[in-house]
Amino acid sequence: MSKRKITDFFSQNKINKTSEPQDSHHDTIDTDLNELPTPTYTKKGKEKRFYNKKWENDFPWLYFDVQRNGAFCKLCEKHAVNDSVLLTSTGGVFIKTPFNNFKKALGKDGKLNKHNDSASHIRSIEQERLTLVFSKNPVYCQILNQSSEECKINRKHFSLLFRSIYFLAKEEIAHTTKYEPLIKRLIMKSSESFENWIVTNSDRSTYISKATASELLCCASEILCKKLNNEVIGKKFSLMADESTHVNNKSELSICIRFVKNNQPVEQFLGIRDLSDTKAHTIVNEISSELTKHNLSYQNIACGFDGAANMSGNKSGVRRLISEKAGREVPYIHCRAHVLSLVLTSMRNASQSATIINDPILKILEAIEIRWLSHYKIVHAIKQSYIAIATTCEHIHQDGADLASLAGGILLSLREESFIILLCGLDEILGAVSNLSLTLQSPNLCISVLPTIIKSTKDHLNKIAESLKQDVYNSTIIKNATEISKRLNSLKKDDGIKNTLKYILSFLEQVIKEMDRRFNDTTVKLIEGCSIFENYSTLSDASEKLIEQLSLNKKEIGGNPISDLLEVNMGYQHLRKLAESVLCIPIATDTVERSFTAMNRIISKLRNRMGQDTLEYCMKMSIEGEEDPPQEFIEETIDLYARKKTRRIKLI
Repeated sequence: MSKRKITDFFSQNKINKTSEPQDSHHDTIDTDLNELPTPTYTKKGKEKRFYNKKWENDFPWLYFDVQRNGAFCKLCEKHAVNDSVLLTSTGGVFIKTPFNNFKKALGKDGKLNKHNDSASHIRSIEQERLTLVFSKNPVYCQILNQSSEECKINRKHFSLLFRSIYFLAKEEIAHTTKYEPLIKRLIMKSSESFENWIVTNSDRSTYISKATASELLCCASEILCKKLNNEVIGKKFSLMADESTHVNNKSELSICIRFVKNNQPVEQFLGIRDLSDTKAHTIVNEISSELTKHNLSYQNIACGFDGAANMSGNKSGVRRLISEKAGREVPYIHCRAHVLSLVLTSMRNASQSATIINDPILKILEAIEIRWLSHYKIVHAIKQSYIAIATTCEHIHQDGADLASLAGGILLSLREESFIILLCGLDEILGAVSNLSLTLQSPNLCISVLPTIIKSTKDHLNKIAESLKQDVYNSTIIKNATEISKRLNSLKKDDGIKNTLKYILSFLEQVIKEMDRRFNDTTVKLIEGCSIFENYSTLSDASEKLIEQLSLNKKEIGGNPISDLLEVNMGYQHLRKLAESVLCIPIATDTVERSFTAMNRIISKLRNRMGQDTLEYCMKMSIEGEEDPPQEFIEETIDLYARKKTRRIKLI
């Protein structure tokens, strides 16, 4: 090469001839080739080819090592340096041997493209990718992440299983027989991912068996029990209990409590216990077991029962035994709705006119003595459908069939004017008492409205009595009877009208007498005293005269806790405790009665083999479960199920 050509080459690339090459190692990838390109000479002084740094844009793995005067692959140099077979077959080019035949570098068949597409280079790329992944995410982290993702997927689909069993229990549907069809016919067809999940886990369990349904129901019940335990810990409460029998003729004791939650009184179902007998000692033992289960103390207890002798007896009843366990006289509340039932029972026994209620010929609904509303429903149903009943009896009698004589006898009674008057009189009287009964059973009852409703019921009954005494033919009873009589084809006049009106008046006076005796002024005053603690408005509007009466009439009332406000200098903390105690007082035991209704819907003739525990689980879901279970409740239930069933699917 001539001196002039060499000078032109250095001048074109702006390189000083005296410049010494920089130190470089094969690991150095960012060598500045703009400043120091390395020429390559062909044999016999032919055309020169140089390494071009722009090649690295198309081949990121490529770099030039100035010290070794050649190009190398930084990936293969790192991962394939110990592959003897590869080094032998390729001569170690790009790995240990520098590539400097730049004339053959580019093009479709160029050395750079061939190396880029080679299997060894692709393996090096994959190994480098794995190295980067492992450096950022170690193996144990990847295992944990994969396990976490698996848990999320399992919990997502498992929540569908829980919602299914929750829906069946809440709607009181047979969960053991309907659970699998619900999953297979509805949920699996509506969710492809859920169906795939079920199939994938079928080697361990299908999770649509009766056993899984029962286990989930048990876990959900335990979560509800735990939640209730946290809410009632250390609080004052009233115990409400009653016994009944279900379709298998087994005696069951339903236990409910009333306590203050978020400054509002609430009533909740605790549980249902199997009774070997209905003696007071047996009932108290079951109550003690249930209270221990929920960490409730006898020191904070009051009680409310229906007035049965074994429950409310002051010598050997449940009421007395609970007082002995508490070491004090436990406050006892006689259910106001049952008191009203006793009013109806007493007046029925004292008045001959009420025997029409028990006439089996006219029975539309079953008249049950302890179901105090059934009598009014019977009377009202006959009155409302009186013309239809009379017309039906007339057609049956004319047809001359088997029931012709029976229908004729009923028709004769229906057409008697005294019967119509008696029917309208009973409907008017029992209707007023039944309205009061429904108010006492309302779950949203306000104590402050009770005195007004009781007074208005008494006034209404007295008004009916006055109209019968003063101007009987202008009374509501006679007017209603006259309207019905006009719609009949024929009416039988009889001489018993005066006696019928006499019986109605006697019956009504007995009702008023029983109402005055059982809902006396002292009871009304006590209710008014309790009602002042319902909210701040009633507390601030309470008259001093009312509080003084409650305090001065302590002996008459039988001991009133509100009087302590005037006897002792109390602060707001004590006032709060007192108000909480007052709010715990139950008006009626209708929560217990509703639990028996739920029990009879759940354990029916088709589900008569249900166990005691399962019955309690189903009743808790039906009575205390929310319509749409919150996600937090679902997660807690799945966690509990997972802890109990760790041998199965991974959920935590």
